[in-house]
Amino acid sequence: MNQSLSPISDPRNESVELSRRLYRNLMDVTRQLDDLRSHAKITGDLFTVQAQALRSKLKEMAERLLYSSSLVQRHKIDEILWRKGFYEDVSTAKRLRKDNQWRLEERSQLLLHLQSGVGFYHHLLLSLQTEFSLSSGCIDFPMVFPDQDYGKHKSSSSSKQLEAARDSVHRCLICLGDLNRYLMDIPCRGTKEMAHRYYHQALSWNPDIGMPHNQLGTLSMAVNCNLDAIFHYMRCLMCSQPFEGAEGNLKRSFERNSLKVPKEKAVFSGSFMWRCHCVAPGEGQLSEPQDYVQQFLAHFLLLSDVWFFDKKPIVNISDLCHQTLLDFRQCLYFTEPLDSDVDYFSSSLSRTRENFPSYLSKDMVLKIVVVVMICLFNLRSKGSAQASSLVAFLLAIFCLLVQQVHEHFQESVLNLSLPSVKEQCADEPQERVNGTCDEKVELSVHANVKENGHCQEDGLGNTLNGTPEATPNVEKPKKKKRIVRRRHREGNSSDDSEHSNDEECNILSASSDEDEEVVLDLSSDDDEEGKEVVNGRSEEEDVVILEEMNETEENLR
Repeated sequence: MNQSLSPISDPRNESVELSRRLYRNLMDVTRQLDDLRSHAKITGDLFTVQAQALRSKLKEMAERLLYSSSLVQRHKIDEILWRKGFYEDVSTAKRLRKDNQWRLEERSQLLLHLQSGVGFYHHLLLSLQTEFSLSSGCIDFPMVFPDQDYGKHKSSSSSKQLEAARDSVHRCLICLGDLNRYLMDIPCRGTKEMAHRYYHQALSWNPDIGMPHNQLGTLSMAVNCNLDAIFHYMRCLMCSQPFEGAEGNLKRSFERNSLKVPKEKAVFSGSFMWRCHCVAPGEGQLSEPQDYVQQFLAHFLLLSDVWFFDKKPIVNISDLCHQTLLDFRQCLYFTEPLDSDVDYFSSSLSRTRENFPSYLSKDMVLKIVVVVMICLFNLRSKGSAQASSLVAFLLAIFCLLVQQVHEHFQESVLNLSLPSVKEQCADEPQERVNGTCDEKVELSVHANVKENGHCQEDGLGNTLNGTPEATPNVEKPKKKKRIVRRRHREGNSSDDSEHSNDEECNILSASSDEDEEVVLDLSSDDDEEGKEVVNGRSEEEDVVILEEMNETEENLR
């Protein structure tokens, strides 16, 4: 008789059934929140006690479903948690506010909602870290010490579960960046730097996903005349997992830039001349460097639009390329203003400098080169005929950069006035000159070698048993030196070899005719030793004492 097991007794089936029940309850809560938002008349209707209770229940069930090993649609749970729990309430509140101004009560409710979201996603990061033992040096994980009990009694996770957990961490970082970006709409609350930080951490966590680049492009709208936004949208499209809406955002950015460059006909040449007519709205006339930089960026982005999407070349595109390169060379000579330490996010003047820069920073130059290389990659992948002209344009940019580096190097390094060698030696202490440059002093140092192998160096230190030992720079009494020349007589070579064994440290050099000079130290302590050296010669040798002199006189010579 065949006996079948009940599906209820299987732990896996119980987990699947629990996940299904939680998912149904989650969808019920989602429908209730949608109904509340559809009937909201003012911002306060979104943050009633009932709405807050439903959102708390939604976050609790979504967090439990994220850790369910049997759930296949984990990305869908992340999306429901973000959109229904936080994003749609913020977008609805912005739509319901009057005259684009927040009242004090509305501002407090929205601020509490956003800050609770920041706290929830930080809690979720800590929970994912301890549940799956995640660690990284590139994101702000909370500090968990090894001696704590987090995750010790949990079973090891599979590779699919770890991959899903890493995707959830990436999603948490993007949500934290979005929440901080929404906080910027509330005066004196959010900062652009904090949103930048979370987006860049998401890029460090998984560079293959292009969503953070799209968010950075949205955050950098109008910065540097739209250069930053277009750069990030292109980077998003180049990722292995691009964001679908990035291409539409890039096209809209190019359309806004094309409005700045109307086409005018030059009377003197009969050809079309491209000229930028950009004025900061409400800020009045810009400075001359700002006009030049703005004109260059507008022309450059117009060319980037043609190259990236491989559009039909515009009239006289070669003239536009030439004008763009001339503007680029002129902009490279503009330098950073002296008052660049001000906070660019605190006043209208600083915001104007951020949106309309007066010089090309190193970050802007890097983004310009990267945009050209991305356009070149697209044209070559499509087999376009415009790739050759873009290669010439990129080569011209590199030549201008190399020329600028060469000029800066020549101005800052090669034109420096260096002191002459004679002046340098004259400025040094006399003791150091005598101790390093005088050849005879070096010979006298070698003559002071004792029988035990120790070497004493005047003014330079002691060397004991091969180890240098510093000595104080104390003026020592002058020592007399005697130079002795010894001439070998012609005789038996065996006798000469026997006499040469007795001379260890006194012989310094030997000439070709077997004349040798010995420098003897004739101080009071070593007089007897010098006499022994002189008197200990062979009878077949002539010893001639040449001279006696002080050590200082010998150094001067």
